[in-house]
Amino acid sequence: MGFRAVNLGLLKASRWMEDDLLSVFPLWKMPIALATAIFVLAWVLVVYIYFINRDKPAYSWEQLFMKVLNKPVCMTAIAMMALTYLPGQLASVLQIYYGTKHRRFPQFMDFWLKCRKQMGLVSFFLVIIHAVLSVMMISPTYYGSWFHKATVTVPANSTLNSALVLTVSKHWMTWKGESACLLGTLAFVLMGVVAVTSIRSVGDSLNWSECTVMGAQGWQKRGFPKVFLSITFVSVLLPYLVLAMKLAFSLPPLSGYLRKIRRGWEREGARYGDLEGGGNGQQGYCNPPGSSGGAEQGNGDCCGDNIELEKSGAGAAFGGNKNVHVRL
Repeated sequence: MGFRAVNLGLLKASRWMEDDLLSVFPLWKMPIALATAIFVLAWVLVVYIYFINRDKPAYSWEQLFMKVLNKPVCMTAIAMMALTYLPGQLASVLQIYYGTKHRRFPQFMDFWLKCRKQMGLVSFFLVIIHAVLSVMMISPTYYGSWFHKATVTVPANSTLNSALVLTVSKHWMTWKGESACLLGTLAFVLMGVVAVTSIRSVGDSLNWSECTVMGAQGWQKRGFPKVFLSITFVSVLLPYLVLAMKLAFSLPPLSGYLRKIRRGWEREGARYGDLEGGGNGQQGYCNPPGSSGGAEQGNGDCCGDNIELEKSGAGAAFGGNKNVHVRL
């Protein structure tokens, strides 16, 4: 009939079940608050760079509603996307450090991992806003470097002391403008495909490997700290860090070592931690292999109240089982 089996654990979980019915979007609160905080910081940075830190403002105050607003929107979107994939890479670091997949992640990491879907959707929503605003502003006035300079020169004559250069309205895009539009379109489409896979009906139709595939000099001249006055540089710092970590864990020797851990291999003297720890009636760590009632550390979501293991990110402890729910 399509129902999902969920192990709710002991009777003490009944209090959580009653409170869960009254909760309103518990996993959305942190991503929205985080996106708001990043947007405010990005807005303050943009205003400082283009209006306060200049003898003459780079833009008119009338452009705050689109041209200037578009910058913190895109900065927030790319930061949220990077924060969506960052916990999976941090989980890989912890798995390598512990030498086992059976130890619980810290409480904040557990909640962060469970909020990845919501953070990704918030990022996609901001990307849509950025794309719409950018399309509305595509013109030689807003993006002068994207268009050829089409001019008509009137030579000097009896009525003109010097040549007069007139700008005509018809412009063709340069290679920079067309390539920027092409790459932006491809990035938007690819992100849309990833967002579609977050729909439960679509995600359930994909196996584990398919979901894993779906989820995956100018500045140096300015010197320190002037380089941080570049909006582009500040925006790509965190995404580059995530990409570097993802690349490191995808190549030998770390890729093979991490794959063995996620398939059940354990390093001699693996760190399990205190199996009796934790608050609110929960164990501090997942049970080691061979014990009963424990959840294995899969994609970073092995711990918590209501767990639906993600199929992308930190790992795949359950192999091909796509829908595994655990209640401790």
